[in-house]
Amino acid sequence: TLRYEREVDNEYDLFAVKTLFNQEVIGYIKRGHNEVFKDDIDHKIKIEVKEIRNTAEDKQLFVRVYLI
Repeated sequence: TLRYEREVDNEYDLFAVKTLFNQEVIGYIKRGHNEVFKDDIDHKIKIEVKEIRNTAEDKQLFVRVYLI
């Protein structure tokens, strides 16, 4: 299970959501997909790792999202 936080002061994305594991930022929810989190002030969304892909170009983290 991962933790997430809105990043309201992000100059590139108004709805930026960072994902954290053990207090360390490991990435961001993709733009457009992150709008699901914009009204979640009670943290009723749970995210967990679905898949990690490592390629020569980049690393991708795919998450599964649940409403609790």
